[in-house]
Amino acid sequence: MSLKEFYENKNFQNLQTRFIAGLLQHSVYSKIQLKKIVLKSAKQNLSNFYFYGISEKFEQSVEKISDKFAWEKVVESSLRKKTKKRPLIENIDKTTLLSLNAAHDLDWQLYNFAVKHFEEQK
Repeated sequence: MSLKEFYENKNFQNLQTRFIAGLLQHSVYSKIQLKKIVLKSAKQNLSNFYFYGISEKFEQSVEKISDKFAWEKVVESSLRKKTKKRPLIENIDKTTLLSLNAAHDLDWQLYNFAVKHFEEQK
């Protein structure tokens, strides 16, 4: 199965958004009007989390959670990429990338919301 075929499988589309919204069945959100409700629910739930981090802002995430819980600061931490055979984004053709982005539009919208909200957190 190709990367495109895998991510076009409805069971995996917008999985993070559905998970945070509490609606994992893909049939629940398949209609356009329901997609808005799922995204709204996920944003609301995410806003109510006491804390979440952003992988690309790992060091900042560790610092923020340490501050929130008054934990001793981690002097050295690292984020290791665990998928050794992951294709580089530069090696994925544009048609596939556009297809993947379209299939996961809610996840992208939620991610952008999360990054903005994360930056605003104290």
